[in-house]
Amino acid sequence: MNRLIAMLVIGALGIIGLAMVRPMVTGPGSEGGSGRMATQASLLNTEGVDLLQQGDLDLAVERFSRAYAQVPDNPTVARNFSLALARKAQREEEGGAGTRGVRLYREALAAWPENPEALYGLSMNLYRDGRIDEALDLALRLQAAHLDLGPDLDGYVGHLMELSGAGRGMVAEEGHFFRLHYSGDRRLEYEGELLALLQEQMDSVASALGIFPERSIEVMVLTDDLGDRARPADPHLSGVYDGWIRVYFGDGSMDREDLVRIVRHEMVHALIHRAAGNLPGWFQEGVAQKVGEEPTAEQISNMKRYLVQSIRSGTAVDMGELSRSFIELPAQERNQAYAFSFLFVDYLMQTYGQNTVPVLLMEMEQGRSLDDAVLNHTGKEVTRLQMDLIRQLGQGG
Repeated sequence: MNRLIAMLVIGALGIIGLAMVRPMVTGPGSEGGSGRMATQASLLNTEGVDLLQQGDLDLAVERFSRAYAQVPDNPTVARNFSLALARKAQREEEGGAGTRGVRLYREALAAWPENPEALYGLSMNLYRDGRIDEALDLALRLQAAHLDLGPDLDGYVGHLMELSGAGRGMVAEEGHFFRLHYSGDRRLEYEGELLALLQEQMDSVASALGIFPERSIEVMVLTDDLGDRARPADPHLSGVYDGWIRVYFGDGSMDREDLVRIVRHEMVHALIHRAAGNLPGWFQEGVAQKVGEEPTAEQISNMKRYLVQSIRSGTAVDMGELSRSFIELPAQERNQAYAFSFLFVDYLMQTYGQNTVPVLLMEMEQGRSLDDAVLNHTGKEVTRLQMDLIRQLGQGG
């Protein structure tokens, strides 16, 4: 997705400032029930609002859940419960538990189908998972219910509409765990063996990660004859995963080694997202390099030397930046972030076992956040482990 559109839409939703509502109709015969049950639900609703204002999201959800169970037809309680669930889903995503977040967004929409935070959050999750038509359906519902979101949301909807026709004029071949799309008007380099070549990479990467997706991942090989679709937003990109794997193939010729490296890197991103949702940049990019690109000993040595120089000169990457998308970083910080992420994942595997990444992914598939999975597997928090590596590099290790 165009990152500017993504940031604008997120910002627009933040401005909505949806608030929890205290009042609840409790009179005899009124909507939402009457008598003792409605009074108790009203008290639980008020407690939920207070808890949310105090920052206790888990207890707030618990209170709203109990109130909603008693008076499911009361619009105030339903709305409050839905908003609390959506905000908990957002927190789960930020903590690296994307699959749990999706479930919470769906629960939120069951309580209040027009909840804009849940509609947008679930749409974005489906978008990143390559389920474009479903993401578009939710975005259109959001657009129809909340006209005040304006042009930023319009841009997101337009982007999804473009993607929904992304396969137009392309040939599709079915592989195992993926579906390959390419131009029907252009003969590709090693066209006859392209599917087999990609299948070999997918099997290798899936086995290394221990992730075997139930639904096919869409892989698009984009050549110049496809027009704008074949031109990346950033001219330096040769591949990207944005719900679909897109490989920018130019005139149809590409060195086999480059193709394998690009495809494997993006396959790692796609599989990680299928297993655990949207995770911090350091994990995604570190694993994509370690498992996908498999750097040589010389490349690893160069990365260490580069980071050691950065640390000693006082220009090392800010650890806080490692959770962001690296594309948004300035060039120098981006290079440092990629190098550190690889070396950090490599350090974890060297120190805690070569099965560290599959173990972490398995725990996240079961609902743990990335931070909790790392702590459970290593006995240390992520930030402490990162500082351990920095000290080791600073000592020339």
